[in-house]
Amino acid sequence: MHINFKYFIVSIGAIFLALGVGILIGTSMGSSVDIQEQNAAIVTDIDKQFKQLKEKDDKLAETNKNLLAKLDNVKDFIAGNENLLSNQKLSGKKVAIISFNEKANVDSVKNALTNSGASIYLDIQIKDEAVNTTNLEKINTKLGQKFTKKEEVISYIANSIKNSSDTSPLASLEELGLVKVRSNSGSYETINSIVVFNGSTASGKSKFPGLIKPILDQIKEDKYTVAIASSGESVGLKDFSKIKIATIDNIDEAAGRVSLVDLLASSNIIGNYGNSLVGDKLLPVGK
Repeated sequence: MHINFKYFIVSIGAIFLALGVGILIGTSMGSSVDIQEQNAAIVTDIDKQFKQLKEKDDKLAETNKNLLAKLDNVKDFIAGNENLLSNQKLSGKKVAIISFNEKANVDSVKNALTNSGASIYLDIQIKDEAVNTTNLEKINTKLGQKFTKKEEVISYIANSIKNSSDTSPLASLEELGLVKVRSNSGSYETINSIVVFNGSTASGKSKFPGLIKPILDQIKEDKYTVAIASSGESVGLKDFSKIKIATIDNIDEAAGRVSLVDLLASSNIIGNYGNSLVGDKLLPVGK
């Protein structure tokens, strides 16, 4: 009988190949079981962590709910005692109101100031038309100037406010529709504090860099200044903090008006107050 070694070699190779495949399959099956066990352990651990986080979240939600309820109680108390909390705190103070918000109703702010004993020496609104460069020729003709850019017009407005004892420039600016003078005692140099009503453009952008800051840079001097805004209208309000001006973002609420009176009474507190994330505290207390 002829022995074919090629047959044996192929057979032995086939045996080892089958053995290798068997080992591989067995190993794979074992690994699959291990992986499944590992996955199950991971899922269990994730589920445990999720439950722990949910418990913490539920506790935080309950704590937050209780804090908000207490905050509402504080606001209700302030609203019911606004006059008492602010009574005569600003006696003898002379205040200027400079508004950059054409839609804002400043009556509640003026009432809060006068009820607390302050005298409003200047109340003026700066209109958006002040930054309109298309009417420079008309402005120059009316004012007898040679302005070539809006920055010069803004500087002229600021200078007219500082020198409000001469009422002619402000009157001309009002005729041009650049400002609205609601009251003017003509004694700007005697004013102690400035209340700035923040405003945004029609497109929702801040007026701070192009209009508000240039005017404040000229008129602020050493006068204590507070920037205010109604709830939901605080676009750009945080920019005032960069130039060391206190801010209030809820002046439409009693708490905001009480904060304003307290800040003006102190004349030295710098901080952010109100309801939004911009506000550090509801009221300027503990300073």
